Amino acid sequence: MRFAIKRTRFPRWLRWILGIFTLLIALIAGFFIYNQFDEKLDPTTQAWLAFQTAPVVAAKENGYLALYSLESEAPDRLAVAASTIAKLQQIAHSPLSDNDRAREYQYALAALKIKPRSYTEWSEVCPRDKPCLSTLQAQQPQLSQLRHQHAELLARYTDMLAMPAFNDLFIPDLVSGPIANYSPANKIGTLYLSTITPLLKAQQYQAAWQQWAHYQQFWLRAAQGSNSLIHLMFSIGQLQRGNLILTEILTAYPESKIAAQKLALPVLQSDQSLRAVFYQSILGEFRLTAEAMSSLKSMSAANSQSLLGEESYLTFLGASTFQVNATLNLTREIWARNFSNWQTKWSGFELGPVPRSDPCENPNYLANPVGKIIACIAGPDYEKYLVKVIRVEQASKELAQRLALE
Repeated sequence: MRFAIKRTRFPRWLRWILGIFTLLIALIAGFFIYNQFDEKLDPTTQAWLAFQTAPVVAAKENGYLALYSLESEAPDRLAVAASTIAKLQQIAHSPLSDNDRAREYQYALAALKIKPRSYTEWSEVCPRDKPCLSTLQAQQPQLSQLRHQHAELLARYTDMLAMPAFNDLFIPDLVSGPIANYSPANKIGTLYLSTITPLLKAQQYQAAWQQWAHYQQFWLRAAQGSNSLIHLMFSIGQLQRGNLILTEILTAYPESKIAAQKLALPVLQSDQSLRAVFYQSILGEFRLTAEAMSSLKSMSAANSQSLLGEESYLTFLGASTFQVNATLNLTREIWARNFSNWQTKWSGFELGPVPRSDPCENPNYLANPVGKIIACIAGPDYEKYLVKVIRVEQASKELAQRLALE
């Protein structure tokens, strides 16, 4: 007995839809499979990552720890700051969601026992890029009271200036990683500089210029120890303020030039090329970018598991196609091409091969799309920061020449 099997024939329009849907699934699967194979780091990228930036220094000698813990109430604040930053760096590398990492950061920072102060009383004293000496002189009674009110912090700041080394211990987390609070150092630095004006008024020029030299030497060490651009630019701002005050003192107290030649001129002449320091911080930024990229997949996967809704799926899909090595190679090519246009030499470091054409021109977004968006579209503009560095470097050289000739 034979059974007849009736074949169902779908309508043509339905067959078209099923065919297109099958083809679409195959293309999507191929896209994800293709993006699972990352390329190797090229030798130049490896050289950039291996470049030694600021030297490692002992905690008791590192001015960065004193800066980081300026408002800390912990008994041994430098040691606590060192262990806290080590913990923060460990958290930054952990595969936690953004919310969980932010919470762990706060737990770690609690060990510092930071006691925030109010600095609104002298918010208008010595604004950036404005004359400072005349303001310090005019508001000396108020500043004298503030020095008494913040005597402990001022003593800490003065001790910090005497520390012999500096190493910027950055946290490799571009999303929620905590950074040093520079506001207290900036405000207490103003109080420190205000101690110069009574010395000038009393014609104690040797002591006045010694105060200035301690300030300028420290922030020069801080700039030279920068591993991140944010810290370098803060240090550059402090150096700029020191140069402005030096100019004002020479104008208002020309009779102090002999003491200035003895104490201020050596500081200006010992100034390394700040451009070289800028490149050092750029390589620190590249290393920071690399560490952040290396953690991106695991952190994004953690986020996708802890969140609900469409956003978590988009995060997971983006992370699953992200190629770390390919993105770093492309980022290095883009940065090298930009740096080569600055017409200034790197100190002790070679850029390596520089692409002739723009690597982001007509990119293939089917391969590593997230990485290309990060490198080509979301890349930072470093040239404007270089302009600020060159301006301060040039001002220091001109002031040194002026003192040497007088």
